[in-house]
Amino acid sequence: MKTIHLKKQILYITILLFVTLSNAQQPLKYNKVKTEYINYDNGSIAYKSIGKGRPIILCNRFRGTLDTWDPLFLETLANNFKVVVFDYPEIGYSSGKFPKDIISLAKIVKEITHSLKLDNAIIGGWSFGGYIAQTAALEYPDVFTHLIIIGSNPPGENELSFEPIFLERALKPSNNEEDEVILFFEPILNEASGANSV
Repeated sequence: MKTIHLKKQILYITILLFVTLSNAQQPLKYNKVKTEYINYDNGSIAYKSIGKGRPIILCNRFRGTLDTWDPLFLETLANNFKVVVFDYPEIGYSSGKFPKDIISLAKIVKEITHSLKLDNAIIGGWSFGGYIAQTAALEYPDVFTHLIIIGSNPPGENELSFEPIFLERALKPSNNEEDEVILFFEPILNEASGANSV
């Protein structure tokens, strides 16, 4: 019964997004929206908020920042919703330490909604952010009423987890060509030789 209800909610929000995008009005100027900050643990979370109405909080892709989202996409959503995007700790404009587990990231999203007093929030996630959005929706059903998943995987155990070399390169302030190969074509550990192969 819960699965059918969740499928209906996902279908509803997908249709809502298409209607919103097809009925775009005069766009807001996302690039002129001021970056604000929420104090969290030993750092601060950078966020931007545009529009009015029911809140949608969007979780970014891995290494994504406030500037990664397509401004037209956000401006179009903001015609009907209050849209909130943010940077994870240690990424973009946020400070602090990037958590190593999804539950901790989901908790940060919940704290953002609490700090901004967002009631009945819709949560969405793009790629890596989809993991966080799904986890937050499951962990905090009293906070998030609907879920949007954009280009992500379902929850559950992955046969291949992130390798340490991937996280090491991903969290560097800037990357060279070798880093980019590792980030976009994550090496698989060759158990027989103990060597990484791309």
